[in-house]
Amino acid sequence: MRFKLPFNNRVHVRLFERVETTDAQYDIVDCGLEYKDGSIDSLAMGGSFSSLKKWTAPSPKDSNGDTPASKS
Repeated sequence: MRFKLPFNNRVHVRLFERVETTDAQYDIVDCGLEYKDGSIDSLAMGGSFSSLKKWTAPSPKDSNGDTPASKS
């Protein structure tokens, strides 16, 4: 996510912007500031984020296109 600061047109805030990598096993995101000239001050963090991916994955659909009810 990126947004501009209201009092400054030269700076964008970057929150959890994905960083492109060649290794598909890990995802890297960064948080920081991006300046109008293209330079970036940020902190990057990486991980597999497998639990987060499971929590945010779309719900499975049955053959009718409905979301199955949870079993108790």
